Parts: sequence; structure tokens; C-alpha cells
Amino acid sequence: MPRARSPSHKTFDPEVRLQDVIRSFVARYNYLHEWRIQKLVFYADMLSLSRRGYRLTSAEFKKHFYGVFSSEVREELWKMEDLTQRPDKTPTGKDTVRFQLQGSLSAPTLSREDVSLIEEAHQATRELTNEQLADWGKETTLWRTTDQGATLDLRTYGTVLERDSRADVDRFLALRAKTETRKARFKNVRELRRAMQKSRSD
Repeated sequence: MPRARSPSHKTFDPEVRLQDVIRSFVARYNYLHEWRIQKLVFYADMLSLSRRGYRLTSAEFKKHFYGVFSSEVREELWKMEDLTQRPDKTPTGKDTVRFQLQGSLSAPTLSREDVSLIEEAHQATRELTNEQLADWGKETTLWRTTDQGATLDLRTYGTVLERDSRADVDRFLALRAKTETRKARFKNVRELRRAMQKSRSD
């Protein structure tokens, strides 16, 4: 794994930096399953490429049947001593593991700009299902131009295909906006129904 770099060009142990990114996402939830953590780290890398021209981590991702997957993310996830693991079930009944942060968040390799980008990624994804996150990854130019099981070439994608990377992130943000609009519409319908029921009972 190549050395990770910050905006100030300081170098960090890439494994420690990846752990800090994982930790920062898990801290924003009560708990997370690995399947979602994989997608969140990938999206944060894509967002960083689109916004800043370089990645947040140096983790290697591959094109997997269920979406993007990184063995490095999995390895670091299980090495982190401040994350507790507990057996769990997916909504479809499959066995999985939930990860939960113990204690306060500490991520010394992340700059203020990094933290801000992670928060933006969190806000963009928190209302989306795991399936929506996976489907977006499969719609990117990077995914479509990579063979099954092969490594996603994020370096070329962020330079030669810079316009595509920005378009893919914009497409994701449009998906988020569509989801929020749908939720607002459902909320308005529920409120209208409650008002009508109250009117009938008065």
C-alpha cells in the first residue's frame, strides 16, 4: 500500500490513516456492518477525488459481485482495538457482524479538511440504503470499465478521467436529492392524512 498523504503533504502510515477514516464513519452511527463501511470508505475516496483531486485513503478496491470491496478495509477493520464486534443479522437474515466504537473518537492523521469531507460523505449517504450505495458504485464509469474481480484504477480515474469522476459524484448527489424529495413527499402525505383524520373526529 502506498504512503497516504494529507493536504499539507505530510506522510502517514496508510494503515493508521485508513483506520482513522473507518473510525470516523463508525463514530457517526450507533454501529455499522462491514458491508456498509466498505461502501462509505469508497464513496469518501470518490468524493475526495472529485473535490480535491486526490484520494482520502490509499486502500485498493476491487470490482466484486456485491459492489466495491477492499481486503485492506476488511483487514484494518478487524485489527482496530477500539471497535467492538458483535454477531448480527442482515435485513435478509444473513449472518453478519456489527462494529461499534468504544470511547471517544480520535483520528490524528485526518486534517480539518479531511474531517469536513467525511462529514459531507456522511450527510450524503446516511439516508440511503446499502443497496442504493452499492448500485451507485456499479453505475460509475470506473466500475463499467473494469473487469470483474480486477482492481479499480482510482489513480487514472482521478486524473485522466477527472471529468467522469466528477460526473459520477454529481450523479450520486442527485440520487440523494431524489431520495430526500421522496421522503419529504411521504412525510407530507402522512401529515395530510393525520390532519384529515383529526378533522373527521372533531
